[in-house]
Amino acid sequence: MVDGRVVVVTGGARGVGLAIGTAFAARGARVVLADIDEPAVSAAAAALPTDGHLGVRVDVRDERSCQDLIDATVARFGGIDILVNCAGVAVIGEFADLSAAQQELQLEVNLHGVVRLTRLVLPAMLARGSGRIINIASASGRIPAPRAAVYSATKHAVVALTEALRWEVRGRGVRLTAVLPTVVTTEMAAGLRTPGLPVVDAADVARVVLRVARRADPPAVVLVPRWFAIAVLGDRLSPRWLRDLVRRVVRVDRRAGDRDQQAYLERISRQLTE
Repeated sequence: MVDGRVVVVTGGARGVGLAIGTAFAARGARVVLADIDEPAVSAAAAALPTDGHLGVRVDVRDERSCQDLIDATVARFGGIDILVNCAGVAVIGEFADLSAAQQELQLEVNLHGVVRLTRLVLPAMLARGSGRIINIASASGRIPAPRAAVYSATKHAVVALTEALRWEVRGRGVRLTAVLPTVVTTEMAAGLRTPGLPVVDAADVARVVLRVARRADPPAVVLVPRWFAIAVLGDRLSPRWLRDLVRRVVRVDRRAGDRDQQAYLERISRQLTE
């Protein structure tokens, strides 16, 4: 049941985050979309299916900015019932070719941002004895992707954080789940070559998140699509030579000169100087 619940979604200006916020708003939740892109997130919140939602600028790399998001939500709605950590960036390429700033950006947004907001939100949930934290990770959090080493590392860490915290707070009314999509048809994936990997829509991920939020005791980890869990199990049980062979075939790479991918990289590169 999400009707009337207060839901905060980071990375909410576009893509998966916006799809998640839209799904919750359509089912009666009070939604706070949070994103570093203030004009975009304000417009996204105003366009949600029902009225009364909130768009807030947040830089998940900054403690004060995260606290301001929480304060704004509490001032408007009284508290946070569900936190969806969805903000994320990906810079695809050989590890040795990425700059330190590109690697740090992925660590700060994809991992430290999740840790930061969880740390700030969790105490109130524990004190109240209820709450949900849903972390949007990636299938690369189970099967690491060559040419996405740092991205894969952040998603592995988010899955581990989710599972460890789930056990820490067990029996105290707070539920944590990591949702692991494969390739999602969003701006982030535009211009990427991903042979052998299933592709899903942002709406598919949003439906899974909504289902997780409604369940009394959701699982710790959910793959999107669900059947990809078989591939994860197969990867774990396969001999090294077979895994090496698969990674030569199933890989992530950029299409040279792709305008969509270049536009995405130019947009996130602005964060390197903020």
